[in-house]
Amino acid sequence: MDATLPKLVQRKPHSDSAKQHLQDEAETVVADTGSRGPEPTKEIQGGRRASHYKPKSQTYQWFKSIVGAATSIIVLNLCLSYLFTESFTWGVQNKWTNWRNYIPRKEVVLTLDELRKYDGTDPNLPIYLAIK
Repeated sequence: MDATLPKLVQRKPHSDSAKQHLQDEAETVVADTGSRGPEPTKEIQGGRRASHYKPKSQTYQWFKSIVGAATSIIVLNLCLSYLFTESFTWGVQNKWTNWRNYIPRKEVVLTLDELRKYDGTDPNLPIYLAIK
């Protein structure tokens, strides 16, 4: 019998009617906690009880919905742009939309002797021109 009662309700009853009342009260507490979910913790966090704070899933739910809405709008914009203009940027082509501007190119530095090898005499090598 003591194993079924919560620790808050465990006390020695003075009579059988009080004992029965405590058992009924314990059953309703157990039934209520099962339907409401877990009880809030009573640990102290920053001078306040932890039961005053919202659970993390409720606190960040607005953030999740804003990020989801923004992602949906961006994806819709990209799809409509490609549908109408066959470009993901609504046909805009400038230095900001050219992805090759953001990838550094390998710079070739040759001396005059190395540059002479690439004069077009060997068909397997490219032709390099020195511009001063």
